[in-house]
Amino acid sequence: MKPKTTKSTESQLDTREFDRGFVVDSFKPPAPQAKARWEKARRKRGRPRPGT
Repeated sequence: MKPKTTKSTESQLDTREFDRGFVVDSFKPPAPQAKARWEKARRKRGRPRPGT
């Protein structure tokens, strides 16, 4: 039995924006809330307290 496939629309196949180099130039700096979440996630746990 063949698997069902969906037909892709033209807009789904349009990848021209990714064909150019340095796509990262189109990104904006993160919002303050997103930056705070990233910094919190990036932090290491730290040294454990003695006795615990």
